Amino acid sequence: MAEPEILAGRYLLLDNHKPRSGGSAVVRKAIITSDGRPVAVKFVSGGADGVLRKLVEREVGLLRKANQAAHPNIITLVDHGVEEETSTPYLVFDWVDKTLSDLLADAQPWDWRDFCDRVLRPVAGAIAFLHSNQITHRDVKPGNILWNDEGVALLADFGIAKQHRTRDDTTATVGSLRSHLYAPPERESELPFVRDVFSLGVLAVQGLCNQDARATEFHELQPVLDSLELPPPLDDLIRRSIALSPNDRPVSGKEFLRQLDLVLADEVGETQRLRVSLKLTKSAIASVTADGSSTAARTIIEHDLRGRTHASSYWDPQQGGYDFNSFLVLGEALRLLVRLDVSTQELVVVSARKTEYEALEREREAALVADTFVDWSLASPLSVLEARQTQNTLLARLREHREAEAERRASGGDAMVRELLAVWQRTLTAREVLGLGVMPTIRFERSEARGHTETAFGLSEPLDLDVRGTEWQYTDEVGRICGRGAAVEQGSNTLSIRWNWHDSGSIAQSGKLTPYLGPAQIAIDRQRDALQRLESGEAVLPSLADILAQPSKARPPREIGEIDWATTLDVDKQTSVRAGLGTEDCVLVTGPPGTGKTRMIAELVAQELARNSSARILLVSQTHVAIDNALERIQKLGVASIVRMAREDDDRVAETSSSLRLDLQLQAWSANVRRNAEGAFAALSSAGGMDPGQLSAAMHLQAWRVAHQARNKAASQLRAAQLADDTTASRLELTPSLDELRRQHDDAVAREDSSLLNARSALGDSIELGQAVTVGDIDAALEMILEQSEDSKRLLDLLKLQAEWIQRVSADRRMATILLEDSSVVAGTCLGFIGHPSARTLNFDLCIIDEASKSTSTEVLVPMVRASRIVLVGDVNQLPPLDEDLLREPSILREADLLPSQVRETLFERLSSHLPSSNQFRLTEQYRMVPAIGDMISTCFYDGWLRSADVQGPAGYDLLSKPVLWLDTSRLNNRRETRDARSAGSYVNNCEADAVTERLTSLQRAIDSGLIPRSDRGAYHVIVIAPYRSQTEELKRRLDRAGAELKDLRVEVESVDAVQGRECDLAIFSVTRSNKSGKLGFLSEPYWRRINVALSRARFGLTIVGDAEFCDAKPGGLKKVLSYIREHPETCELRTA
Repeated sequence: MAEPEILAGRYLLLDNHKPRSGGSAVVRKAIITSDGRPVAVKFVSGGADGVLRKLVEREVGLLRKANQAAHPNIITLVDHGVEEETSTPYLVFDWVDKTLSDLLADAQPWDWRDFCDRVLRPVAGAIAFLHSNQITHRDVKPGNILWNDEGVALLADFGIAKQHRTRDDTTATVGSLRSHLYAPPERESELPFVRDVFSLGVLAVQGLCNQDARATEFHELQPVLDSLELPPPLDDLIRRSIALSPNDRPVSGKEFLRQLDLVLADEVGETQRLRVSLKLTKSAIASVTADGSSTAARTIIEHDLRGRTHASSYWDPQQGGYDFNSFLVLGEALRLLVRLDVSTQELVVVSARKTEYEALEREREAALVADTFVDWSLASPLSVLEARQTQNTLLARLREHREAEAERRASGGDAMVRELLAVWQRTLTAREVLGLGVMPTIRFERSEARGHTETAFGLSEPLDLDVRGTEWQYTDEVGRICGRGAAVEQGSNTLSIRWNWHDSGSIAQSGKLTPYLGPAQIAIDRQRDALQRLESGEAVLPSLADILAQPSKARPPREIGEIDWATTLDVDKQTSVRAGLGTEDCVLVTGPPGTGKTRMIAELVAQELARNSSARILLVSQTHVAIDNALERIQKLGVASIVRMAREDDDRVAETSSSLRLDLQLQAWSANVRRNAEGAFAALSSAGGMDPGQLSAAMHLQAWRVAHQARNKAASQLRAAQLADDTTASRLELTPSLDELRRQHDDAVAREDSSLLNARSALGDSIELGQAVTVGDIDAALEMILEQSEDSKRLLDLLKLQAEWIQRVSADRRMATILLEDSSVVAGTCLGFIGHPSARTLNFDLCIIDEASKSTSTEVLVPMVRASRIVLVGDVNQLPPLDEDLLREPSILREADLLPSQVRETLFERLSSHLPSSNQFRLTEQYRMVPAIGDMISTCFYDGWLRSADVQGPAGYDLLSKPVLWLDTSRLNNRRETRDARSAGSYVNNCEADAVTERLTSLQRAIDSGLIPRSDRGAYHVIVIAPYRSQTEELKRRLDRAGAELKDLRVEVESVDAVQGRECDLAIFSVTRSNKSGKLGFLSEPYWRRINVALSRARFGLTIVGDAEFCDAKPGGLKKVLSYIREHPETCELRTA
């Protein structure tokens, strides 16, 4: 008797029940061993494949999201996992015997009322729910609708369902999975939900007709519908749903359900309706027409409001609340802002803006459905009195709806999550638009190769935009990417591209060049993927989305017992480490400059591993410097299993961390494997009588053969990838990217060349190899060598096996996966750590994000979604992310429906404002700056809560000046700035540059005279800081000339943005700005954080050079600093320059 099959220790698989098969899945009946309940176990074959595994993960995530609301007509996911022996993913559901297919096999047709009540409406309700949550099912058909014992229809099989997003990045694999007849004829549509609507229409046609009359092809659907006797409204709804044009169908399941409910309630034509008259303003007319034609504008808007419309009260960002005399009307494509003109009592359309479909859909979710009771009109009302009554009724209903919506939100956070994620999605879209800028598609009508690396194009029409230095790619007529490079020369009708890579001979005489966003696009896609994980419930921390939307929901850290500290820490750091160890979801640590954030992070890593040696920790930051500083400390605490994630060619990785890089560790590992394997083989072959030189040649020849195979494989994959467009799996980083495949190809070519060179050297004159060798030449040479051995056949087989194994260790992704999975710490930048494919599947027990306040909200999400516990470290009083380019583009913000405040707010700032006090911690003692500098920083920028330890500077410095010195240029005639004509918006101040140079010279003289002792580190580190690039360039020119004289000073010149996170012995800050109009620019009140960053770098000496009278005239950080200096003459000094 066969052993019973028990899955995961709790599901007994039944052999006496025939499995159901479909697509890539097999469904088997099982019972739960603990209670005997029957369940269905769905095994997904091919799940080890990257794309199919992603589909399984997506199905689980979408079902979880759907099941959270316990929708009565969606199948419930009981469990899921991976079968250990075969690595096959499985999903477990309640067992249901029948499907709708079984019921439709009955020859008798359904009564239309019964079918609508029992089948069509429940299934439409499930689809409407999914569409409300931005999910498309994509496979609605009778076989995927289960029928339980209570006669309830259950929508099942989410295998190709999709979480809908602003950007469609579904893989080609998913797009090819379709059920004929129930899937519409079009492959894709700009209206993403109409695919499911088409399926509902076909379901209705097939369910309401006789079995022998059912359609089998698209063209048969309308005739079958013609043969049915249905109420005209129902017939019309089904007819529009199965329309071959996507634009003719109801736009979503919600809209289908709404119209179906009207049919079933017999309300069509009987609902009391309001006729609402709207008046167009000039601004509204101008926003929808190019020529300002009121007639054209009226036609466009009337047509847009003819179909479905929604309305909602208007949130006024200026007032910070709802203006109930204004409201939004959401049409098919337009978003109208309507205001009640209190002077004329007319409803006027202030603006009418075409809005992306998805943005409108998000707003519709919380809006009132208006087309069920409102008829919009642009004609004058027939009765003024009736018009006012209509206005009052509409405004009252909108207010009631808003209040009801507020109550619903207060009782549940789902809407808040959706709103927050929608803002982040729109922000990413805006950044993408900004990245594309005004770059057009360039069409050319001739091309001419200039050598191997450059092509000159004759353009079809003049190109006014200067595109030199920008990157472009060439795509052939079948969509294959054939080259990518930079524009190097441009004429009125010509453009030359220097290729980074291209397929020689593939550039046609006519075609097009498209802009390439490159790394910026990859970064955006990684952030979109993180948002997708949040939306679909795939974040490792299940409550993460709720916490981000409502930070007050975060749980307080658990109490941690006794700790054997690895280093000496102050109380604040110990408390923060305890919080990191005890957090069950998320804690935030504020660490101002010099408070020892890196020391705290290193201790937290060491303590986490001491408590759980198998823990996997992700350490990320915005800058390489911060990561490498932390890793240096972590290594000193004895943590050895560390992998540093960075590109192989990235020179920003510090020398102290370079040996930890993944590529170097893999090289060391494979080199060790090669040495051991070659040593073992040498011993074996020596016993067989082989000459050592001949042995070496044989090894190199076989290595060439394996490298040649790898080269051909990479070339084949490269050709296939170039044929795929950007919405394939490579865009999701599920498969190797073009650049990665090209690197694999180039690596294989390099191994070929080196193996052949080594083989020739080892062979000498014994066997001659030609310049262009073939596989046949290599095999012949190997046979000649191994003929010398008595056991040549066995040696050849071993040699092949060894070469293949060495190649696999060197190149196989799985080797990197093994190394990463065995590592205790994986470290990299917020977006860079997942640059290697093997890192993208890792989950972590703890994620520590340093410099979190410098990351945008979507950047910091990339590491956050991969960890079950999160510690964010940062400082809202330091520089935020650089989004100034986006904030300077109000048109892009308007188009994305974003407020500047939504772009400016970082996730760290959001959490610091709303997390419970139990989850927030401060490092309140700084050890970098002498108290004179530290106390000034604390008073001016931290409300006095930042304390300074008793740090001392070198003896004698106080004889040169006080620790804080302002050199005032206000008495000098040449104190004013000059605009740099070579750089728009940048300034130079030569007077201040003179003063900076003189200050450095005086410091060197003080050292030469013995007033200040020489540094025991060889030279004092000085950073000269300026807020404008032109001033930093001028200062560098001056210091280049004076460099030899400043022998005891190691001087750097940097911008304010570049010095965050840095420290030095002495800092000199050049204010730069001084003008008659009182403009401070980047140093004005909104930019006070820049002042904080610039002035908090120095350990013992801070010099500010600038026009004190000018800076004192305007509120802001510099005015605060001046006031402090005047009030503290014992530690600060104001001196004429």
